Amino acid sequence: MAVAISHSGSGALDLFLSGSGPTLLTICGSGDINIYVEQDCTGLVTLNLQGTGEVTIYVPMGQEPPQIIGDGEYTLVYYNPEDEIDGADKDES
Repeated sequence: MAVAISHSGSGALDLFLSGSGPTLLTICGSGDINIYVEQDCTGLVTLNLQGTGEVTIYVPMGQEPPQIIGDGEYTLVYYNPEDEIDGADKDES
């Protein structure tokens, strides 16, 4: 799957990744984006960071981080999947 994402608004855009297929996300724009890699996300994830916004990538401990290409700014955060992530407003309904 290949997806282009552009976010230039205020506030952060939250994206949750899961599944087993390869994924290419091209991210552009000036808005901040949080990417949550779910524990069941076993496919190769590549992030092409082209924007000027801050991208924060949350990866379960023990799991490989996404491949990062492009020249955008990012922060990689490892988390314990048993703990809740601060700021993640995931709707389970």
